[in-house]
Amino acid sequence: MEGRAPNENLAERFHAAPDQFRQDFREVDLPRVITQIQHFKAAVDFVKNLKADAEQPVSR
Repeated sequence: MEGRAPNENLAERFHAAPDQFRQDFREVDLPRVITQIQHFKAAVDFVKNLKADAEQPVSR
């Protein structure tokens, strides 16, 4: 996941060239990051459950 390019007007505050500032800094959408982490955790839990189910003996 990649953030949005920052506002180039802020480059001057950080004493950086606008092009370099754009490459080095990104604006991060924290709610989107949290959502992506939650999706990742859900996928990991799903895989763990699949693995646990596969390891249990099949009763016939």
